[in-house]
Amino acid sequence: MRVFWFGVRGAVIGLSLIGFCAAGLAVADTITETEPNDTVATANLTYGFNNLAILGTLSPSTDRDFFSFVVAGLGVPNPPFSTGVRIALTNIPNDYHFALIDPSGNTLISSNLIGPQTIDFNANAVGGIGTYTIQIGALSPSSVGPYQLSIFGVADGGGQPPVIVGSGSINAPTSAVGIPTISNFGLLLLAFVLICMSASILRGLTRR
Repeated sequence: MRVFWFGVRGAVIGLSLIGFCAAGLAVADTITETEPNDTVATANLTYGFNNLAILGTLSPSTDRDFFSFVVAGLGVPNPPFSTGVRIALTNIPNDYHFALIDPSGNTLISSNLIGPQTIDFNANAVGGIGTYTIQIGALSPSSVGPYQLSIFGVADGGGQPPVIVGSGSINAPTSAVGIPTISNFGLLLLAFVLICMSASILRGLTRR
């Protein structure tokens, strides 16, 4: 019975470690807006690979926030299906202005929006590889409040999605200081914990 308890205790410890690693992985690609970021030149950098998240706040009612990210690979479409870059806006104020600027400085999208939105664009067709800038702007007092953006690649029909990289992660082996990440060692540790946890449970069951 003591051995079985060790197996259960090992499972609990293992699950705790897995939760810790998973939490680090979940927040590795998330940044929180910092001012000043009111122009393209002062756009906040993003960090991470293939799934970026931004937490920001529009305030005051004339606020403009800019963020940059990089399309490092265009993906491989699976005809007749396509690939795209998806920008999901959630927890967004009532009304706001959204704009997307390509690496050449051209405005690809500029629109006043209301509520959560999902915006897709095909970098194969417009913009290509390079650094893109997102602008979120307040339109009125009802625009004031927190918001969240997610940026990731999508592919239909089994194609390979575009490669999305945080603009601050270019030529950097890990995320910026202060932003948790999970390394190859962390992944190996996670695998080791899973194996040990499974062994502990089996040992406890067989000796019960």
